[in-house]
Amino acid sequence: MEEAVLIFDVGKTNKKAVLFDASLQVMRIREVEIPEQSLGHGLLADDVAAIEQWILDELRAAAAERNIRLRAINVTTFGATVAHLDVHHDLACSVYAYGCDPGEELDREFQKTMTQRPGGFHRRATPKLPQFLNVAKQLLWLNRRQPDVAGRIRTTLFLPQYFAFRLSGSACSEPTGFGCHTGLWDFERMQPDEDLLSQLGWQNRFPALVDPLRTALPLSGSVAAATGLDANATVVGSGLHDSSSALLPYELTLKDDFVLVSTGTWIVVLNPGAPFRLSDEDLRRDRLYYLSPRQRPVRAARLFAGREHDVQLQRIEAHFGRSPQSNGDVARFLSGFFAEPTFRGLQPQALSGSGPFPNHPGGEWDLSNFGSAEEAYARLCLDLAVLVDYCISEVATERTRRVVIDGGFARNPWFTQILAMLQQPTSVMVAEVPQATALGAALAVHSAMQSELPPMDELLHLRRIETEALPGLRLYAEHVLAHWESASSDHEDERRTA
Repeated sequence: MEEAVLIFDVGKTNKKAVLFDASLQVMRIREVEIPEQSLGHGLLADDVAAIEQWILDELRAAAAERNIRLRAINVTTFGATVAHLDVHHDLACSVYAYGCDPGEELDREFQKTMTQRPGGFHRRATPKLPQFLNVAKQLLWLNRRQPDVAGRIRTTLFLPQYFAFRLSGSACSEPTGFGCHTGLWDFERMQPDEDLLSQLGWQNRFPALVDPLRTALPLSGSVAAATGLDANATVVGSGLHDSSSALLPYELTLKDDFVLVSTGTWIVVLNPGAPFRLSDEDLRRDRLYYLSPRQRPVRAARLFAGREHDVQLQRIEAHFGRSPQSNGDVARFLSGFFAEPTFRGLQPQALSGSGPFPNHPGGEWDLSNFGSAEEAYARLCLDLAVLVDYCISEVATERTRRVVIDGGFARNPWFTQILAMLQQPTSVMVAEVPQATALGAALAVHSAMQSELPPMDELLHLRRIETEALPGLRLYAEHVLAHWESASSDHEDERRTA
């Protein structure tokens, strides 16, 4: 009977159950989509009841397999999301999605609250973000808009720890959730901001911190009974924030300085080797710091590029009546883009409000200027690669020797080829391990297994993107960035004078 570890990689769009063997080779992946729920009045909720049911179903399926013995379970999810429990350990309210809009008045009050704290947003290593992307804003909103609900809350858990609690019955916090642009972590003291939590009335509602690399919680008896698992043989990890989980395998493998481009709904560019510094310009351009599972600051730049890619790909498919074929050489389109007399670059829809140009206005990209689905898609990959290249430049240091692309965009040959051209002479590599985020969560609980880990480089299978410099590409990139800067400035001036 083979030992196994099951990881629940809960993404905003797709939820994956990834089963690893004792050597952390992927045995199988099962995927499901569970959408958000609309609560009305600009509020959204993550459907945790459906996610919990899916988790139990997957555990039952694992328990029923005669050839495996499940030794460990862990959970990794997106950040900026918390679950609030009442005195009975039931949900005190919906699990509000980070896309909830609290309104401009609450936004202004939140900004005032944070700027009056010593060190303001700088000390908490996060920009003021829209919606509920700063968890501290949600806590303020509950106090102001739903005081009865706030009064019922006894325990608040970040989303990975909520699912770990449902599996184990043990409530805990860990640093990667706190360090995900919550506004609740003091990067000067490297601990939760107790003064701010006290001001918000939350000083005793987050459980004690644990080390996510050394935590093994016993599986609860009720879950064992419901799934057929052996409670004495299976442990549960504390859970991890997904970007920090994706970073862990590379931190353990790469000895020289590197930048990780972690791609999914968000593209998050991470440099664990950068010094801790945060300027006003960083805050304005959505640059911040995360925490690694080892509780180290990780310089980062974010871009809502995965969502932008999906929105525009759907538009391209609808406009041309078919999907673009991206298995040919993208260079055949690029020189034509560089020479065009009229700019046909990406007009963003989802990107507005995030990334290095947060004030760029949204709009509908005119696809009628392109002759084929492939030409339009090449332009989309080109402009997204230019923006990601800029994000890399803002977190890399002079010691950075390689860039690693992980996640869905690692399987996009046009995007990776263009980014490799832009990054020359820095090496650009793609991780051929398909599930680095899940792998990081598996590494965190591998101590429950009785076998030794294989060499880490054998798990990642990094492959260098071989490409040649393309005349005109760097000049085009500078033109695109100048266009985005100008559009952002113009839009901000219009907003201020409106």
